[in-house]
Amino acid sequence: MRSIPVDNRAAGRHLSMARARATMHQAPNARAFLRRLHPWIGKAVHVRWSVRRSLYQSEMDALLMALDAERGRMPPELNLRVQGLVGRLYREWFPRTWRRDPTYAEILSDFRWWLGVAERWSEPPPKPRRGRRASSEPSADQPKRLLRLLGLPHGCTAREFMARWRRFLKAHHPDLNPDQTPDERRHFAEAVALWRRKTA
Repeated sequence: MRSIPVDNRAAGRHLSMARARATMHQAPNARAFLRRLHPWIGKAVHVRWSVRRSLYQSEMDALLMALDAERGRMPPELNLRVQGLVGRLYREWFPRTWRRDPTYAEILSDFRWWLGVAERWSEPPPKPRRGRRASSEPSADQPKRLLRLLGLPHGCTAREFMARWRRFLKAHHPDLNPDQTPDERRHFAEAVALWRRKTA
């Protein structure tokens, strides 16, 4: 597989091991970062690339396969290869005026910032929540106390009220329930009085 040429002067300046001590020496971290970056090589819009994108993609594929075999710390050769690819991509990706002489940690933080912005912008817009459709039916317009007795919400429709009212009458009418207690009779009489007051 063809590898991308790395500018040794840039590697010495930007990617020295001393500056990159606190960065991606662990294979899982490097693997997660490259997997996050990989799809954007083909999507990102840039005016001019000095190397074809397919070469970066093939090099990243080779690095990901090599990193899959590593569990802990990366070997120094693989670490330098990752740093060389990321440094070269950084010079392609960001304008030269972005940072004058970035360290490897700054390169990684710039890429992470860019990926966070790009991933947020590429997310599909959230679907609007479907609220309850405004009912064309008239509201029940009954006393709140009566609606509470029947267990209905305040904004119920007239049809919902009448269906619940008929069930209430069948379940609590004294003629249909001769064995009612005095409390149940008083509860029924109170509901009927509230309903009559509204309909009168």
